[in-house]
Amino acid sequence: MRQKFCIHCGVELSRGTSSLDHVPSKCLLQRPFPPNLQTVRICKACNHRFSDDEEYFAAFLGLLLSDGETESVRSLELAISSNHLIQDNLTDNISVDNDSKVPRLWIEPDNEKLQAVILKNALSHALLGGSIAFCAENAAVNMCAFDVIPENHREQLFGISNDWITVQTGIYRYRLLTSGNVMVRSVLYEYLACEVIFSRT
Repeated sequence: MRQKFCIHCGVELSRGTSSLDHVPSKCLLQRPFPPNLQTVRICKACNHRFSDDEEYFAAFLGLLLSDGETESVRSLELAISSNHLIQDNLTDNISVDNDSKVPRLWIEPDNEKLQAVILKNALSHALLGGSIAFCAENAAVNMCAFDVIPENHREQLFGISNDWITVQTGIYRYRLLTSGNVMVRSVLYEYLACEVIFSRT
């Protein structure tokens, strides 16, 4: 077995106490899944712990992207309709901004859940890319919608180029940078831009 320790908690792995985890999380992708979807071995406790955060992430994305017509987000929308706890969580965090000419809805997400999933995938991308499995405590996690990034920076940091790896077109792509600190950038549904920086110190 290639991995001796869980990259998330550091516990020693064995066949009986570990399981394969898909990279990226399958709940963020669309069926049919890519045939060459990669996996890493992590402990069963971490795999179970991340499942709730992943379902929340999928539901949150589905709520943001839902238009009732786009086939690519239907599986994300199902994460909302099938889980009442997630529905309550998201509903409790919706507010209305009446200060503008047109009222706008705002959703304040559970950032800890979102960042946990982004970091989980980034750690796995780094490991599979041959980088040292850095401790998550040394990581800085950033995320924002594409439309709030100035266009010139958006193209420079997240524009499609040859060194991006596309897992599913229009759904998930990522890039691993290893000069200096290890950095993983990912783009979900060409809407959410994510960046995780692992410090070497």
